Amino acid sequence: MADTTPDENNSLYFSNILCPHQPCPDTGDKKVEQDTKADDSEWQDKNAQSGKDEKSETGGGNEKCKDDCKELGNAYVETYFEKITTHKYWWYKIMWTLIYAPLFIFMVILLSQLFQDYWSYPTTISIEIVRSGRNDFPGVTFCNENPLRKSMLSRLKHYQDLILLDDYLGASLDAFFKGRDGENDCDLNNFFKCSRTDDCIPKEWLCNGNMNCEDGSDESLNCSEFEDQMNQNDSGLHGICKWPFIQCPNEFYCAQPCDGIPECTARPAYDENSNSDFQCQNSKCGGTFVASSHDVKNITYPNYPGFYNPRQDCFYTIEADTNSSIIQLSLNDLAIEQGLDPNSCADFLEIYDTNNQYLSFVDGRSQLCGFSVPNKVLNSSGHRVTIHFKSDGFHGAQGFSISYRALPQSRKRREASQSHQQLNVVPVNRRVLRSAHSNCVLTGQKGCSEIPKTDFVKAFKHASVAHIGVRELLFFPEVVFENFGYELDDFLVDCTFDGELCDRSQFAKYQHFDYGNCYSFNSLRHRNYSSPDFIQSNKTGKDSGLDLTFFVDSSDYIGILAPYTGVRLLIHENLKDPNMRQEGLSVRPGESTAIALKMTSRHGKGGKFSNCTSSWPPKLMLNEGITSLWPEYDRGNCLHFCYIKELARSCGCVTDFFQDIYTDAQLNEATWRKCDPSNETVDACLKKTFRTFFGDNGKCPCPQSCETVYYTETRAISLWPSETHMRLFEANTLRSKSAPVVDFVSELLGSKNATKAEMKEAIRENFAHVQIFYTTLEFERIVEDPKYSFTEMLGLIGGIAGLCLDWDTITILSFFEIILMWIYHKYRPNQAND
Repeated sequence: MADTTPDENNSLYFSNILCPHQPCPDTGDKKVEQDTKADDSEWQDKNAQSGKDEKSETGGGNEKCKDDCKELGNAYVETYFEKITTHKYWWYKIMWTLIYAPLFIFMVILLSQLFQDYWSYPTTISIEIVRSGRNDFPGVTFCNENPLRKSMLSRLKHYQDLILLDDYLGASLDAFFKGRDGENDCDLNNFFKCSRTDDCIPKEWLCNGNMNCEDGSDESLNCSEFEDQMNQNDSGLHGICKWPFIQCPNEFYCAQPCDGIPECTARPAYDENSNSDFQCQNSKCGGTFVASSHDVKNITYPNYPGFYNPRQDCFYTIEADTNSSIIQLSLNDLAIEQGLDPNSCADFLEIYDTNNQYLSFVDGRSQLCGFSVPNKVLNSSGHRVTIHFKSDGFHGAQGFSISYRALPQSRKRREASQSHQQLNVVPVNRRVLRSAHSNCVLTGQKGCSEIPKTDFVKAFKHASVAHIGVRELLFFPEVVFENFGYELDDFLVDCTFDGELCDRSQFAKYQHFDYGNCYSFNSLRHRNYSSPDFIQSNKTGKDSGLDLTFFVDSSDYIGILAPYTGVRLLIHENLKDPNMRQEGLSVRPGESTAIALKMTSRHGKGGKFSNCTSSWPPKLMLNEGITSLWPEYDRGNCLHFCYIKELARSCGCVTDFFQDIYTDAQLNEATWRKCDPSNETVDACLKKTFRTFFGDNGKCPCPQSCETVYYTETRAISLWPSETHMRLFEANTLRSKSAPVVDFVSELLGSKNATKAEMKEAIRENFAHVQIFYTTLEFERIVEDPKYSFTEMLGLIGGIAGLCLDWDTITILSFFEIILMWIYHKYRPNQAND
């Protein structure tokens, strides 16, 4: 057999099949005889068309057979393009064109859909269970629901109206709105009747700079007397503070002088130093005193005529110099806080006779309080009397002054009728302390920044009509929250993590616009971003998590600022700024709240693949200060920053503590102004901006965060402390390092009138317990990946081409080759040698 190429072999093979009536050429010595009765009409048509006789020589017929068989054999090994473009028979071209055209169109449709899907940058979500032996413990931020302590805020002059408003609201709403003792008359002992209306306001609101009467008659009086008395007491020592508190040098803080508790820090113990600008004498209350018949002595509270301290429990024992004498007492001055009920005492003075029976200056009352000095002298039955003075946790008054001396028994009857004026008592003038002017406070934020002058009564009335919280209408600078809110040691009674005591360095303090002083545990607020080194947990269960015990101190709440009692708490990612307003939960006192956690991490692709980002949007116009402080993008904070920015732009004011955070100077100027919703124009602007820019459906450019860690919380709540645990809890709190906690429990346990049930109720009203722990260290990792990789895309393209037209890579290249050759031959210049 002659040498043939593979293509020629294929052609010969197909020729033998397609030309059975004639031997195929080039088969050597072997002759293939085909017996068939079929007449090939196609063969006859070809011979007729060529004009040749069917009975011609055999040699000519064989040659024709050879050519035609080769053509038909080659047709089976031709490419698709050759079948359509270069084949000899026109009907053959049409047939394959009709076959290939729909398949080609179908392939184009499939490929266009594939590319359309590819260019939409689709993604797939995969969920992986990660088994880890150690996880970062989340950040935990908590605040007291009450932003400011009443006992501390009452030290500031500027907020006396707010304290009085809260006191009167606590006593009686009717007394606040009208202050009436009967149908038509005011109680003129405690209230002032406006000149042209029937409204009655507390006398303490006279000449305070706010027109609490609609006709302004409370400010149209001759206020010079009040100003003179205020200026007399408002020495350089007091500054921003209500007398008798003093302002610590270089600090925005009001300290109680000479109470044995150093409070000033810039100049340590300035408030207790007798070498300072004032003298501390007899700073300790109580003691034993000796009465003599030769002279008259006085007993006063150490700060008298200054205000006495809260939570005082003082015993003064007076003994005669001889056992045959008795003690004679005379009350010179009395200024002790009354209770909400005029017949009750918030603070009180008690006197015990030698036989431990009560002695009283007022018949029928064992406890003495108020501001009226009874004209009466007391004589003891023996040689000893005991004076007991006790104050609660709120602000007080001047206190008391009692004169005493010893009398022989023979003079008892004769001296009993003498009045206290015979003891050479000098009456003490009452001090009227009012804040009739605004105060300039060095806040360290922008030079000398004044506390905004606020009409608290107007704000309360507007809040009542508009059904909003008073807290939204009042502005407290950060420095007020920082120094007069809850300190960590007073708020957090106990903290353990994995059975070990927490360290104070693990907490960071900051001020929140709604909740005052807040504290973050294991958060970026007190860590270095480049090396966070967060606390990790390698165990599960409540004994291996975070255990917190809080003292909410509900007796120190300002009711109009704190509608809820308890702790505001948020569990969040370590690298994110806590959004307490939108995401926090409330923990109620008297309960133990167990929070079991399961962690989930989500990793978005971002870019063209999904609407998420890992960086702050430029449209927010945040300056480098805020982005360097919180480099980790968070959508919740982005929405908040955007809302604040639009408030500053549209309304010219803000509702939060974010000053100078933008790159625009005009916006930063507006961030220092607090919005006043009581103003109708401002209120309308606030509502419009809130609807337009706040929340998920707003216009803020805040996409989802690509990197997110969140925690699924399962909570269980139980009554706490239990009946059997109550005594152990009391003993543990007495060993606490928190002075307010120790004072509260000691006073409660030392109370003679409180029943056991009342003591339990008081503890449950003031303490809360929280446990936070992992239920498992396994966590879900949700990963977003591109749907198509480069290799997958090539495979899909090849699969569609092979399915429709049986194309491979060589075929596709041949297709492009034909196109190029056609262009070349059609448009090339004519050559001379062609």
